[in-house]
Amino acid sequence: MADVVALTRTIDAFDSQRQALLERITDLVVADFERFDGWYSTRLVEEVVAQVATKIAAGQLGTAQLTDAYLARTTSYVMGRVVTGSGVPLVMGQTLRAGVKDHVEVYGRVAAEYRYQRHLGRTDSEALTNAMVRAREMVGTDLGLAHQRQASRFVKSRGVTRYRRVIRSERSCGLCAAASDRLYWRGDLLPIHSRCRCGVIAVTANTDPGSQINDEILGEMYDAAGSTKGADLKRVRVEVVEHGELGPQLRVAGQHVRGPAAVAAA
Repeated sequence: MADVVALTRTIDAFDSQRQALLERITDLVVADFERFDGWYSTRLVEEVVAQVATKIAAGQLGTAQLTDAYLARTTSYVMGRVVTGSGVPLVMGQTLRAGVKDHVEVYGRVAAEYRYQRHLGRTDSEALTNAMVRAREMVGTDLGLAHQRQASRFVKSRGVTRYRRVIRSERSCGLCAAASDRLYWRGDLLPIHSRCRCGVIAVTANTDPGSQINDEILGEMYDAAGSTKGADLKRVRVEVVEHGELGPQLRVAGQHVRGPAAVAAA
């Protein structure tokens, strides 16, 4: 029987470490762009984006390493035997977006966003603010993809066939809370959504500590909100769709997401 207290501590430690890394990389990327003033120079944009790309690569590799260590530890608890990490290949630092050449191509979009905002008549300050919002979202997406891909790599190489998403108190959104009630199979490729902070934990036929952990956290969420409508979340239909660039995404059924053809057209 897995030690739920120890598992919860491990999950919380992983969540804190992962978030700290995300904030650090985001701050570094934003600082690079905020010091920049060559938005209309192709050469200068390429230079600043190349600097940003090295930070994104480091952030993805760091996220993957944290994920690998976390899954090795929690899976060992669940399986009742020592399970080692699967290792983090250097490719994990490259762009994990489909149909994209490299990080330079991706983060060139921040400069394009700034120019577009100026074209709309925004002031320099307004355009920079909007461009930084996009930059922050992009960093979160790319580090989230590193977590997703490393988790997928781990479960495939370590014989994990089923897993559950685990949520973390007030930091979890309603979509994650609803999704935490489902079991996922290895072939589901661990779908994420924008700014997702869920972890995952292995499930066996006899051991599913994630269910107990989630129930306790959900209870805290409802108590804090003064709501008893937790059952409503269990009726939310959650589905996995294929985003043309980001891969499998978790969403509430019926929401729109760009498929491969739409992304290619854009």
